[in-house]
Amino acid sequence: MKEKKQPSLAVALIPIGAMIVFLFTGIFMFEADPHIPLLLSATVASVVSIYLGYTWRELEQGVIKAVSLALQALLILMIIGTIIGTWLAGGIVPTMIYYGLDILSPTYFLPAAAIICSVVAIASGNAWTAAGTIGIAIMGVGIGLGMNPAMVAGAVSYHLLFYRPYIQRKRIWSE
Repeated sequence: MKEKKQPSLAVALIPIGAMIVFLFTGIFMFEADPHIPLLLSATVASVVSIYLGYTWRELEQGVIKAVSLALQALLILMIIGTIIGTWLAGGIVPTMIYYGLDILSPTYFLPAAAIICSVVAIASGNAWTAAGTIGIAIMGVGIGLGMNPAMVAGAVSYHLLFYRPYIQRKRIWSE
């Protein structure tokens, strides 16, 4: 078993420096997507790791562990993307904009938008779902009512202040 070396600061900065150079060159000079520069950066990091004494199997296990840690978040994002796409394709968001322009008034629009997004976030169990579905409709209604888009975006994202503490309380109550 080969002993693993502790990297010096210069050796530890090699993959980071390579990534900066590859991304800058690929994106700004060749106007390419970042996929190939990131793959080249991963190759440099692998070479540095092997130089430090890690085996290829250890590198594979590290990659598998990192992917497995991110898998739950990726699944949540896929489900949210499906919900958002379904609502848009099904005409739900345009319908909400139509009825929102008919029902809501500029005098109470911003508090109503914050409350509506909060209710949807708690009901769906995810703040991103509220921002990506009802939030799009609320932005459309707000712009249609002549509201400042920045204020409408603030009302849409207001539920994020209260959503996390609610979920934390919910987890504590269920234990």
